[in-house]
Amino acid sequence: MLCLCGILLWTGCFPGVLQTDHEYILAVAEGDRLVQVSDNDALYARFDETILAAPELRRLLMVYEHTTEAFIATNEPTRLTKTIANLPVVVLDGERVGALRDIVVASDEEGVEVELAIGLGLDDARDMTLARERFASAMAPALLHLMGLDLADDLDLRDHALHEITDAPTALACGYAAALQALDAQTQHSAPDDATLDLVARNGYRYTYNGAIPTGALRTPEVHRTWEGGPE
Repeated sequence: MLCLCGILLWTGCFPGVLQTDHEYILAVAEGDRLVQVSDNDALYARFDETILAAPELRRLLMVYEHTTEAFIATNEPTRLTKTIANLPVVVLDGERVGALRDIVVASDEEGVEVELAIGLGLDDARDMTLARERFASAMAPALLHLMGLDLADDLDLRDHALHEITDAPTALACGYAAALQALDAQTQHSAPDDATLDLVARNGYRYTYNGAIPTGALRTPEVHRTWEGGPE
């Protein structure tokens, strides 16, 4: 870590760090900017009780945090220097569900740049019920970005139906998100209540679709080889 700090200081690009007593940082929108939630705000207690009290969701956040620590510990080159210098940033009412790229979070009137954050896309930043539903899936593209996968900067998980053929990175991100959400649902109930998550759990998307209707024909590599920005 000292080596990394020395290199960053020498190059004049030492990243800003958001200060907190928590294990993560919450941010909310205020007008046209993102603002760090103060440590004494009740949002942190509600986030802990509603979301991180679930062991599988806390584990996802810790995988993210431990990965950033691994970059520092091993001096592994990364384009996410500001991200690994900070704790995980969760934007409650950001514009997208999934990974948020190159954001600026205001803290004590100063803006701190972060290349990667987790966006929950809430209409109401205090809606912890919806935050709970979205957290597992939103972690998926953030973790993939952290691992170096190039995803579209404007990828919003709400814009993609699982049966639609798309480019490989988007398909991986959406499939991974659905898998994490289905696993989360299974820890709460004996089986996912949502029809989409039930299909994920039963591998129902292995069939081709005609519009939004499954055909019963299994997908094969040939189905996807025609995809060059769109099916033939």
